[in-house]
This record gives sequence, structure tokens and C-alpha cells, in this order.
Amino acid sequence: MKNSSRTSSVLLLASALCLPWLVAGCNDKAYGEVGGSVSGLPDRPDGSVVNPVVLQNNGEDDITVKSNGGFEFPTLLAGGDSYDVTVKTQPIGVFCHVESGSGKLNHWADSIEDVKVVCEPLSSAGGVVSGLPDDASVQLKLTYTNEENVSGSQLLTLSDNGWFSFSGVLRPAGETITVTIESASNAICTFDGESTFESTTVEGAMQTFAVTCQSN
Repeated sequence: MKNSSRTSSVLLLASALCLPWLVAGCNDKAYGEVGGSVSGLPDRPDGSVVNPVVLQNNGEDDITVKSNGGFEFPTLLAGGDSYDVTVKTQPIGVFCHVESGSGKLNHWADSIEDVKVVCEPLSSAGGVVSGLPDDASVQLKLTYTNEENVSGSQLLTLSDNGWFSFSGVLRPAGETITVTIESASNAICTFDGESTFESTTVEGAMQTFAVTCQSN
């Protein structure tokens, strides 16, 4: 009799928690929201945003974010579903990237609230550094050349992993930009295995590239 009572108690608890591996017929799904915050969009004096950013989740569910602050996608996801937040349309004059933008909802479908969309002043070139050890740094050199073969350059030293851009370098469309690794301290870095990144500038867009590092 004691075993029967104990079994009933376990089943009642499992039913209350909706644990499908213990309770037959527990088919109700939990649903949660995916959202986060946007920062860095340029404001007008009245507080409105000059140009909004359009975000997507899993390649759809478009939302237009018109102000800095919180956002959430209208479509709810079930527990265990994957999410992948990306920028569909960049604002004019800034470049936005997503941090902590992908993953899965847990079984209970607790809402995701920590997706970050960070917007920075537009540059002709930028990207992401990964694998850089704590005591290491890498110096990049950006060289740009226009149709008249007039060139210029800028150095950028990075000591942290993550996103970066060549601040203040906004070149007209059609120029050739070349990025090389000028030096590296306590690390070996490449452009995904290549020694140089080269591209042609496009109006209103950032040319992005990845710098991959490891301890030397």
C-alpha cells in the first residue's frame, strides 16, 4: 500500500510539472518569446531614430526597430526550438551586428531576453577577431586606393576578441581596400588562413572580414 501511495505522489508531481517522459498524454507545449535590446542607433533631437534597423529570426518574422531599447519578435517559439537573430536591413550611416543571437529555448520555453544588437558608426571595413589570447594583441593596417591611385592607410591595434571597425575610414564606392596584419604580439593571426583581405568598397556598406588568432 505504501508503494502505491508513493507512486501516486510521484505521478501527481510529474503531472504538475508536465514531465512528458513520466506522464503519458502530457502533450501541451510551452511557448516563449525571443527578444533583446538595440543600442547605437543615431537619434534625432526629438528622440526618433534617423534610420531603423530590420531584424529577422530564423530567416523570417521581420521586425523594424525604430528606437534604441528593447525589442521582441511577434512569433512565439516552442520549448526546444532554435532561434537565430540576424540583421536583414542595415540602417544608413551605421553598421549593426548581433551578439548572443542564436541558441535554443529550454524545455519550459523560458523567454530569451539577452539578444544584443549593437550599432556603430559606419566604416568602410571591419569585422571580428577570435582566438586572441588574454596577453596578446594584433595590429591591422588598412590601405585604400582610389581610381587616381591616391592612397592612404590607417593602423588599428586590437587586444580583445569581438567586433571592431576602422573608425573614421569611410571611403567612396569603387575604391580598393586592403587589410594586412602589421604585427602580432604573443599570437599568430590570419584572415581565415589568408595573409591579406582585399575588397572593393560599396556605398553605404561595410566590408567585413574575420581575423583568426592562436597562441604562438
